Amino acid sequence: MPVSSSVTGDKVSIKLTQSFTFEDHAQFRRASLSHPPGTKFEIDFGDIESIDSASIGMLLLLRTSAGEEKSDISLINCRPNILKLFRMCQFGDLFRLS
Repeated sequence: MPVSSSVTGDKVSIKLTQSFTFEDHAQFRRASLSHPPGTKFEIDFGDIESIDSASIGMLLLLRTSAGEEKSDISLINCRPNILKLFRMCQFGDLFRLS
């Protein structure tokens, strides 16, 4: 399973493995969009080597459902190429990147 999640208090941790593409959208939606606004999210990209445009859209949908400007979403363990893409998309203004 490419997407797994766990809940600790008010934080949802989502671990992505193998890929993060359009094919993963149903699993990602189940893991992320069922939580109320104000939920903190930590999304682990440690095993992801590449992403597609659909994954960018999924992250933006998550931000919307998490409360837009009030959202608290961290994208962690990003490989250099993923981090570079996120910075080019100015995701540093929308998410915490590491």
